[in-house]
Amino acid sequence: MIKFKKFIFYQITDRSKVDSLKSKKNLTSENFLFEYDYIVCKIFEQPKLDNLNKVRDPIILEGVREWCSIRENIWYNIYRINYKYIHILSLIFIKNFSTHLLFHWQLLLISMSTLSRSIADGAEFVGRLNITFRIVHNISHGGYGAVYEVTSSRDDGRYALKLEQRQYTRDHYKLMMEVQVLREAGERPENARKHFPTLIDNSDPMPNHMFLVMSLLGRSLADIKRGRQHKIFSPSTGYYCAIQSLEAIRDLHDLGYVHRDIKPGNFVIGLPRTQFQNIVYMVDFGIARKFIGADGRIRNPRDRTKFKGTVRFASLSMHEGNEVGRKDDCESWIYMIIDLIDQERLPWHNVEDKRRLRKLKAEALKAPRSLFKREEEDDLRGIITYLQSLHYVDIVDYSWMREMVKRVAKRLGCTLQEPYDWQLTPTTTST
Repeated sequence: MIKFKKFIFYQITDRSKVDSLKSKKNLTSENFLFEYDYIVCKIFEQPKLDNLNKVRDPIILEGVREWCSIRENIWYNIYRINYKYIHILSLIFIKNFSTHLLFHWQLLLISMSTLSRSIADGAEFVGRLNITFRIVHNISHGGYGAVYEVTSSRDDGRYALKLEQRQYTRDHYKLMMEVQVLREAGERPENARKHFPTLIDNSDPMPNHMFLVMSLLGRSLADIKRGRQHKIFSPSTGYYCAIQSLEAIRDLHDLGYVHRDIKPGNFVIGLPRTQFQNIVYMVDFGIARKFIGADGRIRNPRDRTKFKGTVRFASLSMHEGNEVGRKDDCESWIYMIIDLIDQERLPWHNVEDKRRLRKLKAEALKAPRSLFKREEEDDLRGIITYLQSLHYVDIVDYSWMREMVKRVAKRLGCTLQEPYDWQLTPTTTST
């Protein structure tokens, strides 16, 4: 069994309860998995600030930062409990804005585990279908979890296992949405699901983690592009990817979802040396949103929404806090095309300030020639103008947009055929 990071909240009325809390644990039991736990608690008076670097584990540190960042006007003290010697060591103080009069102490107990580092090769997971998946190696690792290549007890195939750690800054797993989207996509006809990974199995949401297993895919467009000499695709490959990704966006919208994070990193190619190596797949549906209600009608837009996605590729409506719809995924897709073929054309490609970036996008949408300057790209400017005429509820004419891309590619002498750029450079697996 894999041991995962564990977060437990306690409401403590006074300091003496800390000793009571410790005594409730069987400290000599072999079932107690970890030598150290971390406690984060509110305190009454302003403490002396200490150095955050004293928390050595980057995953622990990130979790603490996130947890503290959502609670204003509070000071926090982080303690480490050494259960071997039953001793509390004060580690660090965190200031968050200002002192605040508190009526109770709130303790957050964070137990370290193997997940905060890397799960060992050979570790096993069992999903809802009672299939055992064995870790072969780590593909990628981030603050919220990791992706592993795995084998299956059911067959000789290799798959990708996506593991998400529980984040107590939110009340759900992003993988729940991902499973929902992939399950619905898998029920569609073959031609309507070809741009989606196949969902193989998944776990139920558990207190500390959730995972899904899906088809193993190749590298992302972002990774392939970074490996190119000039960090961009050739025009033929770029416009081929534009068409493939537009088809994926269309198919997702037909399911009733908007992706809300369209970017090169969320599109991957199939495994090399297979019949799927030149198919572009859409991945990472964790922040997707269902825009079609149970009654089959479009959900009413919310008055105000939080920013979701990636700043460089987000639509202007997302920056403005408006509900995003199908047109907004397509606006992000336009920015993605530019990033693939000539990222310096994006006026904000080196801009990080959200306000400045929002202003630049508004200006660019009013003057599409600033994004597509060549005469051969007139039809792409036409797509921008068309998208600007749409509203949240409007259906997008994907077929027309696809034809516009093909017309531009033809004028530029692009064949849209093999070999593609990833066939000219070494390719490794990823998701």
